[in-house]
Amino acid sequence: MKPTEIIERIKKENPKLLGNLADQKAARIVLAALAQLGSEIDAMDEGVVRVPGFGNFRVRQVEREKDGKKVTLKRTFFVAAKPKSVAGKGKGKTE
Repeated sequence: MKPTEIIERIKKENPKLLGNLADQKAARIVLAALAQLGSEIDAMDEGVVRVPGFGNFRVRQVEREKDGKKVTLKRTFFVAAKPKSVAGKGKGKTE
């Protein structure tokens, strides 16, 4: 997904969120945020990078055997955040 596609979806779902911000500038902000997230994950040997509302990136070192030698590799797993329910919806409330 390209940053411009993210901006298009944001504008469709919440038109007032970006206000008068130009699409290209908003796309550069999204790209910079994703690059920063990537840098944080890349710099980590082991641990979790939490992004509220998005999910967690878990980084682990794992040993594998390659050509008869043990090699340590870094693995990154993404666990998406569970969608929050809207307060009062489906709770049996009556008016």
